[in-house]
Amino acid sequence: MGGFSAWLGQYGVGLATAGFATILLWMLRESSSRRALLGGVSALLVLSGLALAAGSVSFTHPVGHKLRVSLVQGNIPITEKWNTAAISEILHHYVQLILQTPKNSQLVVLPETAFPIFQTEIPQLISQLQEWSARNHKILIIGIPELADGKYYNAAMEIDGKAPLRWYQKEHLVPFGEYIPLPHLLGPLVHHFLPGLGSFSFGHGPYVLPVDGQKAGMTICYEESFSRDVRKGVREGATFLLNISDYAWYGHSIAAAQSMQMAAMQSRQEQKPDVRDTNTGITTLISPQGEIRTQLPQFVVGTLNGSVQPMAGETPYGRWGSLPYLLLSALLMLLAIGVTRRQSSSRQ
Repeated sequence: MGGFSAWLGQYGVGLATAGFATILLWMLRESSSRRALLGGVSALLVLSGLALAAGSVSFTHPVGHKLRVSLVQGNIPITEKWNTAAISEILHHYVQLILQTPKNSQLVVLPETAFPIFQTEIPQLISQLQEWSARNHKILIIGIPELADGKYYNAAMEIDGKAPLRWYQKEHLVPFGEYIPLPHLLGPLVHHFLPGLGSFSFGHGPYVLPVDGQKAGMTICYEESFSRDVRKGVREGATFLLNISDYAWYGHSIAAAQSMQMAAMQSRQEQKPDVRDTNTGITTLISPQGEIRTQLPQFVVGTLNGSVQPMAGETPYGRWGSLPYLLLSALLMLLAIGVTRRQSSSRQ
């Protein structure tokens, strides 16, 4: 049923799957009726055929040359990341990994809050990275908290040679982790026990960063799990998706694999490749068809080197979002109501 993803999105795929299951259940309950079995098989064949046909349509097309990327997985333990005594060691760790990236890489990506310090506190390091970027013709995208106009943002900083720094600020924040809901009511209580928790401000776009003539549709952390967040970059002309995350707090649970599957669905819905860099895994490259092309093992220090082909164009889902799914759902509800009333009338 995944063939419907570019047309109706993940909810449409869920609706089709539910429909498939409903037909199977109906066939089971009406198993004594040959007519019902033939009708059910026919309906399943039609639904499967529609899904296959829908999945064979390409709405996007290659644009420009392939982009060579290096995704740095630092594997910094969550217990050490925000330890002020370890900041210098963490920065040195990432700088060494940056310097070791292949010469032909065009884009080097570091995970969410890889630099656990405000950019205003390390101007010399940023200047050195700008010089390195200009000298080696590489673009850097680094997860780092941004301090701007007295506000704090969970952000991605782009370094492109000596050009002015560009930023993506995370907009969809985690409740209680990055912001406090009803701050006037709950803020004093939360900050009494956990000072400083939830102090990030909401970002407000832009949702793309320019990369070597292309546009990266940016998300941070669990934003990649929400289609409405991913679509913001697509609507601004993104030719590939780029997510930076830190899922160290997932530990060894299945949550990291689940989040990767959600990212794969976003790629398939938008028919755009996804560049996904995380602190402890799963760092991966995903094709426009939602296929996992290559990935790093979890909980290792390493760099994933590869390439992605940027894609231009929009899928129906990328253009209209959940509207077609909602219209289809409303139509099915009206049909169900009509059938129910007809059956009630015939019994009377």
